[in-house]
Amino acid sequence: MFMSKMQRDRQPGLRIGQLAKSLAGHDKDQIYVIVDMKAEGLYVADGKYRSVERPKRKNRRHVQPIDLEAKELLPGLRQPDFRDEEIRSVLQAYRQHERNGGIYVKSRCN
Repeated sequence: MFMSKMQRDRQPGLRIGQLAKSLAGHDKDQIYVIVDMKAEGLYVADGKYRSVERPKRKNRRHVQPIDLEAKELLPGLRQPDFRDEEIRSVLQAYRQHERNGGIYVKSRCN
């Protein structure tokens, strides 16, 4: 989805633990979890290629926040001490959520 420059600059809803989609760069359209926020930008991880120990720095204007937090998809998540396994589980749950047409269905095993 295209966002105007003014919309990208104002993103008030960015929070640690929130899911975000990359809008620019070689990782365009990748989904990440925001693991840290500093003045120079956001730090995001996917638990596979970008671990919590080595997160990717992204410009705030180059991400689109997703209105879901990691703890909504994985209720037992410890924040802000994320582990790579937890982030992978959250992103897997998000992909399943998207495949179900945006309807979150908990598995019976949880």
